[in-house]
Amino acid sequence: MGERSLLIIGAGIGGLATGCYAQANGYRTSILEMHSGPGGLCTSWTRNGYTFDGCLHNLAGSGSGSPFQKMWNELGVVPDIQMHAYTEMVRVERAAGEPLKVYADLEKLGRVLMRLSPADAGVIAELIESARKTSRFDMLGLAVTTPWERIKALTSALPLFMKYGGVTLEKFALRFKDPFLRQAFPTLMYDWPQQSLLMLLSFLAGLNHGDLGWPVGGSSALARAIERRFLSLGGEIQYHTKVKSILVEGNRAVGVTLSDGSEQRADIVVSNAYGPATIFDMLGGRYVSRSIRRYYSAPEPHRNGTSDRFWHRPHVSRRTPCDRLAARSACGDRWRNPSPPLRADFRFRPQHGAGGQMCRQSSAAYKLRAVDRSPSHAGPLPGRKGSCGPGCHRPTRETVRGD
Repeated sequence: MGERSLLIIGAGIGGLATGCYAQANGYRTSILEMHSGPGGLCTSWTRNGYTFDGCLHNLAGSGSGSPFQKMWNELGVVPDIQMHAYTEMVRVERAAGEPLKVYADLEKLGRVLMRLSPADAGVIAELIESARKTSRFDMLGLAVTTPWERIKALTSALPLFMKYGGVTLEKFALRFKDPFLRQAFPTLMYDWPQQSLLMLLSFLAGLNHGDLGWPVGGSSALARAIERRFLSLGGEIQYHTKVKSILVEGNRAVGVTLSDGSEQRADIVVSNAYGPATIFDMLGGRYVSRSIRRYYSAPEPHRNGTSDRFWHRPHVSRRTPCDRLAARSACGDRWRNPSPPLRADFRFRPQHGAGGQMCRQSSAAYKLRAVDRSPSHAGPLPGRKGSCGPGCHRPTRETVRGD
């Protein structure tokens, strides 16, 4: 049997990873990407001398003990990219008084919580002990383990699942006597009050082990590393190449039609593009079941994990325009909204980045992380036409091939 061909629509992380494993298994693979570079949503961009990271907060598998390490090694991320291990997960500040610093070290976190509210000693001890128990299995890593390993892990985790399965951060926070902890605790997972307590426990456990860190260079560096791996395996990426439709013959995808009218054919076609664009545009809505139509007909309620109550509470950086952040003289200027009672700074790190300046800010409604002021990370800014700044040019088709 001869070499089979594979077309992948979209050079996001899923498309790049699919390409790597396809090339490693003997397929002749080409990725079609309408943008000028890889990554898709896993991207960063530069504005006014700052690089904004639009995706990564934490990377499962950045630590050596994670099941994801093998996958990142196969995809060329580890050990090529240096991983930064957090010492602090999140910091919640108030107008007056000591902030809540959620340290990666569970012992240190316990001491901080006890200092803030000795009256909550019982709840604090339960939280820390539950995070330690969660350390016995990697909840996120279950996705890449064998079925037997998954069964063993889930069996050991069953008591925690039964106890906290229906408990949100907002619900658990009601157990604190201290008013500040009651208000701050629901914001700890990206200002997401309806997030499960189990997810916070999983993050605390992972950070305590040195996992869930951040790849130095951010989202674009991660995407570029996988792109290099794909090209080294002999793959091909065609940039500035937009797919208009998927060619179907006998109810089987056989190729694509590009926006310029040309066609490309392959034995297998894989779409890593936006779901509705693939189903309703490229396939013309011809293969839509009732469940798919229902799924895409209306957004899920509280898609950002926020309750109605949350939107009426003052909180940090809600819908803050990027100009406001970029206009600051230095990323380390810890700006505020006019008068919020709380501000959650997610992984503030002044020790990294060009000139020693780096910060990451986040809110449920709008996420911005200014991560590097180095011009070497410059790239076009996603958004309106003409907004990419100096060096911007109209796209032309570009094909990048591996050796």
